[in-house]
Amino acid sequence: MFASSFTETEKSEIVLREVEPAGVKAILNYFYTATIELDSSNFEAIFATANLWQVEFVLQACEHFLEQELSTSNCLGIQILVNANLTFTERLRKLVDGYVNAHFMEICEEEEILTIPKEHFKFLLVKDELCVSFEEFLFESVLRWLKHDVNIRGCYATELMSAVRLGLLRKDFIQEILLREKTILENSSLNQLLNSVVKFLHGDQSVKISEYLTRKRKCEVLYVFGGFSSNSHRLRPAKAIDSVEFLNVLQEKWENFPEAKLPDAKETQFKLVAGDGYLYAVGHKIFSFCLKRLVWEKLYPKSMGFRPLDIKNAGVCFSNGCIYVIGGVKGAQKFNPSDCTWYKISSSSNGLVEEHYRPGVCAHDDVIYVIGGCDSSYNDGKDSVESFVVESGVWLRKACMCTARWGLEAIPLKDRIFAVGGYNTEERCALNTVEVFTPSTDTWQNTSPLTAPRRRFGSAVVNGMIYVVGGYEVESVEYYDEVKERWVVVNGLTINRFDCSCWSMQPPNCL
Repeated sequence: MFASSFTETEKSEIVLREVEPAGVKAILNYFYTATIELDSSNFEAIFATANLWQVEFVLQACEHFLEQELSTSNCLGIQILVNANLTFTERLRKLVDGYVNAHFMEICEEEEILTIPKEHFKFLLVKDELCVSFEEFLFESVLRWLKHDVNIRGCYATELMSAVRLGLLRKDFIQEILLREKTILENSSLNQLLNSVVKFLHGDQSVKISEYLTRKRKCEVLYVFGGFSSNSHRLRPAKAIDSVEFLNVLQEKWENFPEAKLPDAKETQFKLVAGDGYLYAVGHKIFSFCLKRLVWEKLYPKSMGFRPLDIKNAGVCFSNGCIYVIGGVKGAQKFNPSDCTWYKISSSSNGLVEEHYRPGVCAHDDVIYVIGGCDSSYNDGKDSVESFVVESGVWLRKACMCTARWGLEAIPLKDRIFAVGGYNTEERCALNTVEVFTPSTDTWQNTSPLTAPRRRFGSAVVNGMIYVVGGYEVESVEYYDEVKERWVVVNGLTINRFDCSCWSMQPPNCL
């Protein structure tokens, strides 16, 4: 402005429009001191000024501030701000959206939900990923929003209620609403819609409603399969478990899933992987479980002239249509369900460099990572990390972890991999430490520790959050709150399990 031909070059005073003095003062102070102090009272002024002047470091500080302040009481306002400004990164946008989806039932109890615009409320209601235990909760939340200013908002009743999955409501609930909510139901189109849904739910073939109104949301639950039960008498063998149970993470309620019980689980140790609409129980035998028919089927694989690896010492993952089993004495194999055949994927010239007994194994962006483990005598813990590029078949060494560990879980989440817990042979103890690997930079860093040390446990990502389950002599369950960078304990297992397998998908009644 001052180095050009603009008229401001000839003036001794310039009026800065569309900026607040507090924002200008903070930015100018940053130019001189390289520091900026953000709080709830000055954030809007500083962000507006930094955004107008494109002060990159201050914008980054604003983004970090929003991450730290994110909570159920303010996340909707943050979501509206982030979605309205292209200045914010896609990473923050996904983080906020994921937080809102996962905590929506808590959010609906806050006062902020009553202040959001109709357009944003509808934007939330239509999301398949919204985590709610039952659709009636959303219906009541819409009623609460409408009644907050019914004279102004009453005209939006049909539009918003049509965004609720009305076909998933209980018949008696709708009939109660028709009797109870006379003011809202003065809207004749909404009254007509609800009466049509009731007739549909009663099986009236002449009534047709939109497929959207009966489509189930994609909220996941945590399934726990098999494993062993810790025995208080160490000289007695651990007891194999063949049952499957699942945790509704919203209600913190455990239920059995008898259809998934595997008949041979007490005779053969299995590890479970999920892929392409099936669950696979992999051990000396292999079974597949069709998620549509809820039936186990035994497979009869071909081995191409070699013996499959001992599943007890290996890690398992699914990638590009194949099951990868890696671990033991420099062993790596894959099973292709389409031709029911085992294949070796390592060789003397281009294979695993080290032994990895009981490593953490996971797939991330078509690359398989083998993390930690120990030697065959369980005396030498490993901090080493190797990766296998599925497309090229090449093994690569990656940066080592900060701490050697075996019996850990390797869990991919977004663009990072978490190495959680395990056992340290030097200290001879289970670990509560957690390390995070960023593949793009080949670096490790420590993050918040578990609330309890655990080894030989199960894990899964449920609704975008890491859950860890059980472990040797551990019954608790906890999840990682990525926003707050802390682990939170939830309702524990009904029975202790170690060496169990976990996966996430919709509840059984939604499969």
